[in-house]
Amino acid sequence: MNRLRELEDMPPMVTSDNQNNSAVVSDGEIKLNGDSFEFEESNEPILDNLSVEIEPGSTVAFVGRVGSGKSWLVNLIPRLVDPTGGSVKLDGHDLKQFNLKDLRRNIGYVPQEPVLFSDSIKNNILFGRDDISDDTVDWAIEIAQLKTEMESFPDGLDTEIGVRGMSISGGQKQRLALARALVGKPKILILDDCTSALDSSTEAALWSGLHKVMPDLTALLITHRPDTLEKVDKIVVLKRGRIVETGKHHELINNGGEYSSIYRRYRLEEEVS
Repeated sequence: MNRLRELEDMPPMVTSDNQNNSAVVSDGEIKLNGDSFEFEESNEPILDNLSVEIEPGSTVAFVGRVGSGKSWLVNLIPRLVDPTGGSVKLDGHDLKQFNLKDLRRNIGYVPQEPVLFSDSIKNNILFGRDDISDDTVDWAIEIAQLKTEMESFPDGLDTEIGVRGMSISGGQKQRLALARALVGKPKILILDDCTSALDSSTEAALWSGLHKVMPDLTALLITHRPDTLEKVDKIVVLKRGRIVETGKHHELINNGGEYSSIYRRYRLEEEVS
């Protein structure tokens, strides 16, 4: 109980400073301008002077070894953390000019480990949003490549999945979390290595369906899937919190730098598995 009280008394790292700000998400253009992030007690920044532009409607992959800062970088977009240096702009506005709830309502975020509740599949997808229709739920399930498996669940959408989704597979958990992110029809989708339990054909079908129905979606991916990396519009390579390379797959392979080394390891791991 003392630990719970300690957590409750801890002030949040991010607050919505201006609840009445009128800035709205329109196109999904993102610009990081010299962004850094570090904790006060840390001697080394987690992110160090990052600058990158993400065009609206594009798909960008962030690549790097463990601890390179990929997850912290994408956490800046929905303001899970704020940069300690530099700024993040969305459609020309600093993120702090958006109402925090409005900003996050336009962002679909799927973390590495999906957070699921001991409730029905439908309620896990709705996540407390009462304004979403059944048709939209069905649409999100189909795009997330979960529809064909719904027939195997005893009560369909009303099937209870147990604590942390214990009664469904890892791949089904990931697709359910993706359906939850898609059902709000966001302008920006962030996927933090959340398709690792899917086979390559399912992931390919997912991306094909996603871009057909949401062509203007700005997608930010953290992924180790070589087939996905070969198709994205831009790859941003991080090393020790810094951006060391940016470009398309074939450009970075030809450069023979950090990305080329990482990609070869991904291919080897895929062949071995």
